[in-house]
Amino acid sequence: MTQGRKCGRCTTCCTYLRVEELHKPEGAPCWLATKDGCTAYGKRPDSCRKFECLWLMGVGKESHRPDRSKLLVYTDQSPKIGEVVVVREIASNGLRGSKAQGLLKELKRAKVDLYIHRNNGTLSIQGSADFIKKAEAIKEEMEAEKAARVELKVLS
Repeated sequence: MTQGRKCGRCTTCCTYLRVEELHKPEGAPCWLATKDGCTAYGKRPDSCRKFECLWLMGVGKESHRPDRSKLLVYTDQSPKIGEVVVVREIASNGLRGSKAQGLLKELKRAKVDLYIHRNNGTLSIQGSADFIKKAEAIKEEMEAEKAARVELKVLS
């Protein structure tokens, strides 16, 4: 974790991530989270303890904290595509906000492969030509699995 950056009142990951130890599904608010933070922070499950969003790791500005930017951004390993940067929109039109746009520009400048989950259920995969080629090979499978449209875009 980057020195000085702490979750504080941000509990975005507490809603959007699955927590196996608590049998909490993805997208369901955690009963341990309040407006002031996690009530069990010191005793939280290992999966919570190990998770760090990219903001905690030093990516972006103070205004890019997930609860402020309306984007939860983290790395994940896709078994079929490889390592991706997941961008999860956490509010309607969250991707359109100026804070979110600034963060997306920063990520695109860094030429990372992006796996963007929109709040409306669509998935946008953006990245290098090689990354998009891998995604094209499993696009139909992803659409069937997620029951959503998958958009692919090569970033230059």
